[in-house]
Amino acid sequence: MDASSVLFSIIIPTYERRDIVLSTVSSVVATRRPWPCELIVVVDGSRDGTVEALRGLDLPLPLTVHEQPNQGSAAARNAGAAAARGRYLLFLDDDMTVEADLLVEHGKTLAAGADAVVGHMELDPRSPRNLLTRGIERWAAQRKARLDRSAGRLGVGDFLSGQLSVRAEWFARLGGFDAGLTANGTFGGEDTDLVYRLLQDGARVRANLSAVSHQHYVVSPEQNIRQWTQAGRADTMLARKHPGLGAILTANHGGNTAAGRLLRALAMLPDGVTRAAGEVVVRRVGRGRMDLPTEYLFARFRDSVYWRAVRQNGGLDVSADAGPLILAYHAIADLTDSRNGQYGVPPELFAEHIAALREAGHRFIDADDLLEHLDGRPLPPRSVLLTFDDAYSSVLTDAAPVLDRLGIRGVVCVVGDQIGGYNAWVADHGGARLPLLDAAQLATLRAGGWEIASHSRRHAHLTTLGAGDLRADLRAGRDALTAAGLGTPRIFVYPYGEHDSRLRAHVRRAGFDAALAVTTEHAHPGPHNRYALPRVEAKRDTTPAALLRMMADPARTRPGVRVGRELHALATAVGVTAVLSRSRRKGATGAGVGSPAAWCGEFELSGDLAPTGVVAARDETTMRVLVRLHGEPLGYLSLPRTGTAADVAEIRAAAWREFGAALQAHLAAEGARIPADSERTAWRPAAAPPACPNRVDTDELFSVVVCTRNRSESLPACLDRLAAVDHPAVEFLIVDNAPADASTELLVKSYAAADERFRYLCEPRPGLSRARNAGLAAARGRYIAYTDDDVAVDAGWLRGLARGFQRRADVVCVTGLVGTASIANDSEAYCDARLLSWSTRTSPQLFDMSASRRSDALYPFSAGIFGTGASFAFDRERLVGLGGFDEALGAGTRTRGGEDLDAFVRVLLGGGAIAYEPSAVVWHHHRADEDSLLQQMYGYGTGLTAYLTKLVLHADTRMQVLRRVPAGLARIALIKRQTDERMAASVTAPRGALRREFTGYLAGPWLYAAARRAARRSEART
Repeated sequence: MDASSVLFSIIIPTYERRDIVLSTVSSVVATRRPWPCELIVVVDGSRDGTVEALRGLDLPLPLTVHEQPNQGSAAARNAGAAAARGRYLLFLDDDMTVEADLLVEHGKTLAAGADAVVGHMELDPRSPRNLLTRGIERWAAQRKARLDRSAGRLGVGDFLSGQLSVRAEWFARLGGFDAGLTANGTFGGEDTDLVYRLLQDGARVRANLSAVSHQHYVVSPEQNIRQWTQAGRADTMLARKHPGLGAILTANHGGNTAAGRLLRALAMLPDGVTRAAGEVVVRRVGRGRMDLPTEYLFARFRDSVYWRAVRQNGGLDVSADAGPLILAYHAIADLTDSRNGQYGVPPELFAEHIAALREAGHRFIDADDLLEHLDGRPLPPRSVLLTFDDAYSSVLTDAAPVLDRLGIRGVVCVVGDQIGGYNAWVADHGGARLPLLDAAQLATLRAGGWEIASHSRRHAHLTTLGAGDLRADLRAGRDALTAAGLGTPRIFVYPYGEHDSRLRAHVRRAGFDAALAVTTEHAHPGPHNRYALPRVEAKRDTTPAALLRMMADPARTRPGVRVGRELHALATAVGVTAVLSRSRRKGATGAGVGSPAAWCGEFELSGDLAPTGVVAARDETTMRVLVRLHGEPLGYLSLPRTGTAADVAEIRAAAWREFGAALQAHLAAEGARIPADSERTAWRPAAAPPACPNRVDTDELFSVVVCTRNRSESLPACLDRLAAVDHPAVEFLIVDNAPADASTELLVKSYAAADERFRYLCEPRPGLSRARNAGLAAARGRYIAYTDDDVAVDAGWLRGLARGFQRRADVVCVTGLVGTASIANDSEAYCDARLLSWSTRTSPQLFDMSASRRSDALYPFSAGIFGTGASFAFDRERLVGLGGFDEALGAGTRTRGGEDLDAFVRVLLGGGAIAYEPSAVVWHHHRADEDSLLQQMYGYGTGLTAYLTKLVLHADTRMQVLRRVPAGLARIALIKRQTDERMAASVTAPRGALRREFTGYLAGPWLYAAARRAARRSEART
């Protein structure tokens, strides 16, 4: 074969893996090869018969077997390259079997202009199934998904030589692999080094995910630990060789996280401190254990040996913080506004800035360059990216012409709700009103290569928003750009430059590739700070000379400022939010600054009225509205409130924006016409037709039981709402539980005199379960519904419950949506956040014991997923058959709760189903003062573990519950974080609320035992 005709030289280094490398060679032979190729296998000191086996092969392509003493994979690859004749060098690990089109795919990408190609590596199904191979499988899937999302942008972690092709002239120009990194057969670093040097020298490195190989992974846990030790050594060498790479490697290994810093600190301890425990974990992995604790401990031990090796070899040099710079501009205009004029840079001064930067040797980059740098790609020295916050019209008229002439493309940062609008966050507070770019103008910039970034929805102070509002703002800001035809934004820009750890996490989870701040603790952007990239801010008084000085020595946030910025985000983890919130709200009243107040109500789209609520609106400036169509809940909207007709227009517009799919499904089920986009603002649906999916036709008698104790003053509000229920066949049984006086009896009998549907019952023994059982004994209806005396029922409540029973023949219990009636203070806000699962689900659900329901590790013993005793109904005969409610559980007993959870589980274990029906709406008044809330939280805790204790004491359910204890403890550990995420930043969590709940968890088992004894004594006396 003529050497000049060889296109691919396939180079495979191998050491002591004869059978595996033979399999790899066989897969290479089976590939499609439209051009001449050669195969070179470098046997790096093997003594297992590899050479003889290879030389005995009869292959359809030239094979060279090169022998050498063991020198490591880098030296072996270099030896193969030295013997190669091909235009392209394809390096494969000896444990890679390749798919038939591998060479074709590499050839395709190289022919398209790439200088090097990295392919996709999957786990070979022949690999043994163990913890390590499961990790390889997961890594491969995550890597592929990330490369898919980033259009093939490669990060340092992707620089792998297990399947890498490179042009021979580039390989020779760089001098091949650095053999010193893997001298004496050690592992790691040579592939990262080669690709990093390729990129530094301007090579075009691309990923081709259609070039697939499969790794036959047969590494033992002990070998894996040795490899990580060797990788730590190699990375320290890389960091010394390539200034700036140390920070990237530190970030890639999680060294900047709290866990990473802890592991780095532990690496300074004597080796024996962690070695003994680590060896136990390694043995567990070797025996095939794949449970989560073993996986977690093995990963942490592996990290610890990596950081120990890093420390022993001199550490990763992160001092070289050199990198690109990002410049932040706002308006390119000569503003005289005393309030915000400093953020306007006159056009002449802007042109002088650009000229000074070019004269100083700065190179302008675009957003693609920045994102590739964040993934590990080096950039030329003195690189600069230009950004323009708020998307002022002057960017197009006064900045773009200057930049276009020079081929410079910037980033324009757009506020989603103000596309084509004005700078409301400035002008509405006394600043100059300036026009912003409209969609067509932004599209012009985008067509010219500019990046369109999201600058939030309204330019709000995002660090003050609760988790739900924050997620909504990020989503709405992004969706506004997409809807305007401007693509999906990749970069987020923090309004006012404000960010903290909580906000950064939300931005990352929202799917953005990076986020821009202003001044941070770092001078330059990099992978370690991709969600808080620092920028140098140019203002009206920034002269060209001052700009160059600022860029030569970028400002950094002082440690004290950083601590203050993060204090609120960290406070939820260390329990000091109350201090911060009190200081923030000192002197505030009503629903003013810092108040958690939000008006709660509902809005029926088919009506013409304003939104209505159980509690009248006061001066709240925000509202949470349950949107309904013909009674069917579509979902909640959290919106600003003005108290004017504008609120109705905003609700209608937001309903189509947020619930458009549900609205269309409802209208389609009715056979109604779906309005066009242009008609939706003024659209008013007709009354519910016979085909309405929320329509229920039944005249079955419902018995409604309300149990009450010494609340005659507040009870009329509950009874009035009951009287307005529109079901045709209903009786109301008001059970007076161990009353202190006759006031409740007189009240109920006065209602009964005017409305024969009301009946008064007395249960002299205290306890909610006893009162409910008394109602059950007196009930005459086919269905029996229960609600509480602090609840306001919807007029269609019973129709919703009836709908639930009609969903399936085996439904024994139906629960409904329990909305929050009022959020006027911190106690109500905390309770709302803690019990959010009651009030936010607006899709029907069915629960039973089928296998499909068992994906939740706690099912069916989960708390909160089925509903709550504030609104539930039963097939009366089936409830009687279950024995009613356990009288050792519930309010009024020592356990204080748990009777509803117990009833739910008995329904399911008895073969019945539970239907959650959101159209069965009631409104619940949460505890409005701190003392009552703390008692309620304690009762939730005692009730939960009391009911679980009952299940443990029964042989039929004991092991089912005990097996779920680890998952249950993990779920409990998340309570605080989840509750804090749901609360607005202005809410002070009542001091000790979580502690009281956890104390209840501990007390519940003992209280159940005591309540059970008390119940038996009461039964004996009876």
